[in-house]
Amino acid sequence: MRRPHFKAVHFNSLYYKYKSIPFRWCRVEWLSLIEECLSEDIKICGDGFSGSGIISLFLKDKGMEVYANDRVEFCKVVGDALLRTSKEFWGLMGRLMRVPPGEGWFSDRYRQFFREEDLKRIQGLGDWIHSELNGLEKSQALTVLMMCSSKVGRMDHGDWTFSLKKNVREWRWETFPWSENGWGWASCGDVLDFVRNGKFDLLVLDPPYCRLNSLRFGHMFETMVRWDDMEGYRSGGVRVDLDLEGDWGSRFYRKRLHAGALEEVIAEARCKYLMLLYPITGYLTFDEIRDMLRRNGFEVLCEKERWHKRKIGGADGRGGAKLGLKKKNTRFQVKNLPDKLFFCRKK
Repeated sequence: MRRPHFKAVHFNSLYYKYKSIPFRWCRVEWLSLIEECLSEDIKICGDGFSGSGIISLFLKDKGMEVYANDRVEFCKVVGDALLRTSKEFWGLMGRLMRVPPGEGWFSDRYRQFFREEDLKRIQGLGDWIHSELNGLEKSQALTVLMMCSSKVGRMDHGDWTFSLKKNVREWRWETFPWSENGWGWASCGDVLDFVRNGKFDLLVLDPPYCRLNSLRFGHMFETMVRWDDMEGYRSGGVRVDLDLEGDWGSRFYRKRLHAGALEEVIAEARCKYLMLLYPITGYLTFDEIRDMLRRNGFEVLCEKERWHKRKIGGADGRGGAKLGLKKKNTRFQVKNLPDKLFFCRKK
């Protein structure tokens, strides 16, 4: 049996430090643009849609007081691990490596997605973590489990599977970057309650705009965090309680409700500065975003662009109509398109 490979990722290089987190929806490319907007009068920051926690960790690394929020439980667990971890974490890694494999409901449900030995390892780790650990240690261990699981398996079963890197045939012990600078806290709740109850120097909003990514890549992480034998539907282990009527039934995912939901959050924001990250393939145009910010008392100080290749069109018309393609074009087109960062100040 091959000895497990342990990869430490506490690098000094900014790019590799944050790129090492394998969650698919990481916003690593935004970090250099965010850094250009920071000033000395920004001390307290809020991240309303924290997701993988990359932006929250980046702001904490700059010595700020950071509050991260997301409505999904596994994002809160990841935020806890990233924002509150210290050097004491390394002792926990040694204990995790000694946990024996196991068998149970998780290995039965996800048998089609992982190799047998990897399933047993995940099952054993999940049983041990949920029975032996609590608090911050539990969040740290679950984050390691999610990161390790995202590096193994053969998840190519279709659109509704948890898609992982193909041809990875070795279990890798992964940990996550951390910083001793600043202070951080993660919460799980509705973004409206978060912005109403908090007062920030800087509020970062990276709203969801496409439910497919969240549904596809989040269900297995949520199951690992809750560790409940919830019945799934369809072919990808999709949780019944996280369909459009459950926790992920956000108005941000609905085209007709998206603009109203975003404007309500911006109107309730109590902050000196607002930073809004928005993709070219989102439901709103950039002109509509500018008008929305002005209506709610924000002056746009600068706009920054992040260019990258995107697939547009296809059978679902992904961003195609807004970009001049036919609504039901059956073929994807790849174009180099800009996403926008709007940095604003409250008037």
